[in-house]
Amino acid sequence: LCSPIRHRSPSEGVTRRKKNQPDVDSASSDCTDITKEIKLLRQALSGLNSNLTEAIQSIQECSKRLDDVTTKIELTEKRLSDLENRQTKENIELKSQVAMLMDKVNTQEQLLLKNEIEIAGVPESRNESLRHIVKLVGNKIGVDVTDEDLDLTMRAGPRNSTKPNISRSIVVRFLRKQKKDDFLSAAKIRKNITSKDITPDVSEHKIYINERLTKQNRYLFRETRFRTKQSNFKYCWAKNGLIYVREKEGKAATLIRTIADLDNMFGPGDTNSESKEN
Repeated sequence: LCSPIRHRSPSEGVTRRKKNQPDVDSASSDCTDITKEIKLLRQALSGLNSNLTEAIQSIQECSKRLDDVTTKIELTEKRLSDLENRQTKENIELKSQVAMLMDKVNTQEQLLLKNEIEIAGVPESRNESLRHIVKLVGNKIGVDVTDEDLDLTMRAGPRNSTKPNISRSIVVRFLRKQKKDDFLSAAKIRKNITSKDITPDVSEHKIYINERLTKQNRYLFRETRFRTKQSNFKYCWAKNGLIYVREKEGKAATLIRTIADLDNMFGPGDTNSESKEN
């Protein structure tokens, strides 16, 4: 059997629509709110994009400025490096020129001393006659010295207040270079002359006779003697302002012009403290 069809009344349909109306209104309100939020979010994103674009532009500008600064620094460093290299080269050239000039001056000063010798080890005394002492020394080595041979006799430099018991060398300037050479040659042969040969009542110690040297050459000569003694070289001497060494008899003589020559021959070594002081 078929159930009879039940027809809805119009009032029943209206009632159902009224019951569903709040749900529709709520959904519509939610959609509106979401739409507003999306719009706000889009606006915020748009602002953020704008700020991000400005930040990127600012970073790019800073990067460009940094590149410019880096380039300027590199250029400045290159200029400084070029300047330092040029200055170093100029300093080397100036030092070389100064060394050459000093060498020329030293050579000229040595030429002025070509007729002079130094006698070391003769005790000092009041009212001493240096000319008489020179004549006595000449007599001991077999060279006749007269007043006509002598231009100047004096003690070298002022007294050393810290070493009052050390006698200063006697400086002798001959009128003729030949006489000076004869005196030195005889002194090399007769090397054993002592202070007692000149002044009998003094303590005995050796007297040294050498040609007079400039301060620069004197320092080099002392340092050369110090190095040769350390290395057991037998001979070291000065002649006409030049310094020579020879290891032993039969060996060739070597000219020493600078401390560098000594370093090349004997190797770097401790400097003689006596040479430093003088």
